[in-house]
Amino acid sequence: MRLYRLGSKFTACLAVYMAGCCLVVSQDDAKAQADLTSAPASNIVIPKASQPALESAQQLVQDFASAKTLPQMALCLTDNAAGLQGVVVSYGIDLGVYVQASNPKGDAALQSDYNAYLKSYGLTSDPKQGFSSFEPIIPVNGRQFLSGLGAFFDRLRAEPPVPGMTSSYDLDNNIPSDPGQYEFKLIDANDVLITPLDSSVLQLPGYNALKAVVEGGEWRLEFVKGPPSPKAVAEKAEADARKQISDLALNHDVVGIKALLSQHPEVINAKDLLGDTALFTAVAFNYPKTCEFLIDHGADVNVVNNVGESILDKAMLFNNQEIVHVLLKHGARHHKMH
Repeated sequence: MRLYRLGSKFTACLAVYMAGCCLVVSQDDAKAQADLTSAPASNIVIPKASQPALESAQQLVQDFASAKTLPQMALCLTDNAAGLQGVVVSYGIDLGVYVQASNPKGDAALQSDYNAYLKSYGLTSDPKQGFSSFEPIIPVNGRQFLSGLGAFFDRLRAEPPVPGMTSSYDLDNNIPSDPGQYEFKLIDANDVLITPLDSSVLQLPGYNALKAVVEGGEWRLEFVKGPPSPKAVAEKAEADARKQISDLALNHDVVGIKALLSQHPEVINAKDLLGDTALFTAVAFNYPKTCEFLIDHGADVNVVNNVGESILDKAMLFNNQEIVHVLLKHGARHHKMH
């Protein structure tokens, strides 16, 4: 899950990669939008168990890669795989619903309806969660769960803009539809291992391949775990370090921050899903010495989070006068959203 700042406006811009499919909450309103509805996936024809294994596996990959709605995706997956993908998709909705909750003209029932939907599957909403290393609870009736999430995308897309932000919702599918981009290995008559030639197309942590299996008399795709690539190992280490620096700032652990920065200096200005850096955390909990330490080690005093707050805005909001003085001494400025 990634958040971005685009141009001069601040947007809930989210890319949730789930098995190569990318849900994009972007700032480009001119871009043609995918139809994220809960309409029936009538153009997807799932091969029956009686059809040849390799032929069925290739067809499933093509159908999954060309899916334009969440129900279409769900139809191509096993119940477990659809549940997993639904959990990852829900991370994106969490953030969109969180942002819209502050919209005075928005759908007042959206957040409560969404939370109730998650609760009915034993899940909860957390807009700051990520999945660099996760073992999610996979709901039962996974295809139903994934398909039902489409209705919440419909509602998010229908929401009026949050003041100062521009959001739109799109579904980009990064999985190649060309069977030539995969290696298909017949395990047995009901099991085909599908390995992408480019392992980076499956950006679901811990999963680096697919397999076609028979479930309920039909062929479906399942996600397969395997040893992480060196790139994935490096990305996980950086993701862990990004989370760790905020946790250390929260605990006023200057010694721990120093040790972490000696190994990962790049995370000094790392943002969480709301765009807050470790310096934001230290400001919010009124830790002047931690703020000074972070600034002395390269923390940007003029970074702005995804709701348009600067570090100085945050300090003044919490009336942390000592920190306000520290920030002003280092050139911090206010930021006003327009």
